[in-house]
Amino acid sequence: MDLDSYEKLNLPSEFSEPLIVYSEGDDEISLISPVYSIEDEIAGYIKVTNERELFRLGFGSLLLNFIFAIITCIVVVIIISYFLESIITRRLEFFSYELEKIAENENYNVRLREEGDDEISSIIRSANILLDKIQGSVESLEEKNLELSRVLDKKSELIGELHHRVKNNLQYIISLLGIKSLRIKDEIALDVINEATNRIKYLGIIHDDLYNKEDKATLLLKENFESLAKLILDGLKQEKREKISIKISGDEIEAKLSNAVLLSTAMYELLKNSVDHAFDETGGNIEISLKEDKKEVIIKVCDDGVGMKKQRCIGETGFGLRNARDIITKQISGTLESTDMERGTSWIITIKTEFIKGKQENGDSIDNI
Repeated sequence: MDLDSYEKLNLPSEFSEPLIVYSEGDDEISLISPVYSIEDEIAGYIKVTNERELFRLGFGSLLLNFIFAIITCIVVVIIISYFLESIITRRLEFFSYELEKIAENENYNVRLREEGDDEISSIIRSANILLDKIQGSVESLEEKNLELSRVLDKKSELIGELHHRVKNNLQYIISLLGIKSLRIKDEIALDVINEATNRIKYLGIIHDDLYNKEDKATLLLKENFESLAKLILDGLKQEKREKISIKISGDEIEAKLSNAVLLSTAMYELLKNSVDHAFDETGGNIEISLKEDKKEVIIKVCDDGVGMKKQRCIGETGFGLRNARDIITKQISGTLESTDMERGTSWIITIKTEFIKGKQENGDSIDNI
C-alpha cells in the first residue's frame, strides 16, 4: 500500500504507527504496518485483511445471552405472578368459604382470621365488623322473640282460662234451664225454654269452633252449618227427628268471623222455622246449597213442607223470620228472597263475595255493635 492509499483510509487519530488495526466493516478487520527503507524512512505499508470470525462469534454469543436473559426474566415474572395469584386466590377462596359456612350455620359468633396488613386483610376486617353488627341484631331479635313468646304463652293461658269459664257458664245456664223445664207443664213456656237452650248451645258451638281453630279471624260456613243442623235436629223429639233430614252441599266458603256469626244466626232462624212449621207428622227434607264466585255468594235453603202461604194462613211466621231478614239485609248487606214451590219453600240468600270475606265493611256489622 502506498502513502496516498494510506491517507485515503481516514483512520482515527487513536490509530497510530507502527501497527494499526481497524475495522472496515462488520465482516472484515484489517492490520496495517509501515515498511521502512535503509535510510529509516517509510517506504510503504503492509495491509493484512481477515474476516471478523471472532467478532461474529462474540456478537452471536452476546445475542443468545441477551435472548436467554429476556426469556429467563419472562419465565421468572410468570412464576412469581402465578405464586402471588395462587396465594391471593387461595386467601380469597378461603375467605369466601368461611363466609358461606357462617351464613349456612347462622353462627355469627365466628370471626374471620386476619393475616398481614394488605388489601385482603382490610376486607376481612370490614367483614368482621359487619359480622359484629349482624350478631348484635340477631341477639336483639332473639331477645324480642323470646319476649313475644312469653307474651303469647301468657295470652294463650288467658284465652284458655277464658274459654273454660265461658264454656262452664254456658253449661251452667243450660243446666238451669233444663232443671226449670222439668217443672214446667205449659207447652208454650216449655217451647220457649227449649228454644233458649238451643240458642245457648249454638253459642257454645261457635265458641268451641273459634277456640279450636288456629285462624280465629274466619269461619268455614259449610262446616258451621253442619254443626248448626245437628244442633237443631238434636233438639227435636226423637219421633220427629227421625222423620226430618237436613242435607248440605256445595262450596266450602271461608268467611270473616263477624259476618259468619251473623249469617249463621240468620241460618239458624230459617232452619228452625222449617223444622218447626214446614212439616206435618210425616216429616220432610231440607236442602242447603252454597255457591261462591268472584262477585257473590249464593246460599239456598229449600224444604218440601207446606209452603209459606199456608204458614201465613195459620199464623206461623213471626219473630224468627223477621230477625233473619233484618240480619241479612241490614247487617251483612245481603238480600233474602223466598218463593213458594210446588211443594215447600225456597229461601235464597245473596251476599257480595268481597263483603262476606271482610274486604268491604258495613257500619252495622257485628264489629261495630
